[in-house]
Amino acid sequence: MPFIDDQMTSNAILILGAISTVVAAWGAIFSPQKFWHLNTETRNQLLALKAEFEFFKMSDDFDSKKDEITMRTFEKLQAILRNHNENWSSNRKDEAENS
Repeated sequence: MPFIDDQMTSNAILILGAISTVVAAWGAIFSPQKFWHLNTETRNQLLALKAEFEFFKMSDDFDSKKDEITMRTFEKLQAILRNHNENWSSNRKDEAENS
């Protein structure tokens, strides 16, 4: 059985160390699970808002209340996006402080 020389051992350790550093940095910088949850929550809120608007569109008095419903829907949309951006910024700030 051939033996691995010291140079190969050193190179293997160096490569494994570099890979583990990259993997740790990826987790620390991007935290994909936390941002996946945030994106899923925002997507669900947007789908609920769309369903609510579609429901109002089907009502008999939509034409008379179109401006009010559209403005209310737009304000809810802005609140959802503002909340998403604030949570994203907060998560990034937490990631930076913890790394």
